[in-house]
Amino acid sequence: MAQEGQQHPIAIYFWIWGLLFVLSAGSYASDFLPHGLFRSGVIVVLMLAKAGFIIAIFIFLLATARGRFHYLSHGLGAVLVFVGIKMAIANWFHFDTYLSLAVIALLLTAAVVLSERRTRRLGRARASEESATSDEPAAPHEH
Repeated sequence: MAQEGQQHPIAIYFWIWGLLFVLSAGSYASDFLPHGLFRSGVIVVLMLAKAGFIIAIFIFLLATARGRFHYLSHGLGAVLVFVGIKMAIANWFHFDTYLSLAVIALLLTAAVVLSERRTRRLGRARASEESATSDEPAAPHEH
C-alpha cells in the first residue's frame, strides 16, 4: 500500500483490469461450450473470479482512502440502518424508489462532505503546528 507522499501504485490496477478483461472474454467464450453442467460451472467460476477482483479493487481503494474519509463508515452504517428500517416496514409502507435513492445519495454525500471538511481542518491544524515549531528560536550553540 502506498505511504503518505508516495505515488499510488497504478500498475496493480492495470494488471487487475487486464485479468478482468481476460475473465470477461472467457465468460463470453463459454457460449461456444456445449450446454450442460460443465458450461454452467465455467460460467460460475469466471463470474466469481471477476467479482473477487472487483471487490479487491474497491477494498484496496477504500484502504488507501480511509485516512481521508473519516465519516464514510458512519455514512455506510446510516445507509444500512435506512435499508433495514425500509425492509422492516415494507408490509405497511412503501418508499418510492427515487426517494430511497435520494436518501442514500444524501447520506453518502453528507459523509463525504463532512469527511473532506475534517480533512481540511486537520491539514490546517498540522500546518499551523509546523509553522509554530519552525518559528521557535534555535537553542544556543555551545562553543
